[in-house]
Amino acid sequence: MRISKKIKQQVFERDGYKCKECGAVLEPSLAEIHHILPISKGGTNELSNLTTLCRNCNYSITDKIIDVATTPLSGTIA
Repeated sequence: MRISKKIKQQVFERDGYKCKECGAVLEPSLAEIHHILPISKGGTNELSNLTTLCRNCNYSITDKIIDVATTPLSGTIA
């Protein structure tokens, strides 16, 4: 099942259009959705399982589980 535009918008707004991996502030057209727990590992398309990433970070961690609570953002712990 695809992620709806409404859910994507909610994720981007919640995350402030900031990549949760590298901390880059993104133009809306460059923000991408990432599953915290991949669908292939039992994750869902629920808001709580989605985060914002830039394209480079999204490609580098595809199908890996990320911990958004401890992922560094500009040198700090979230």
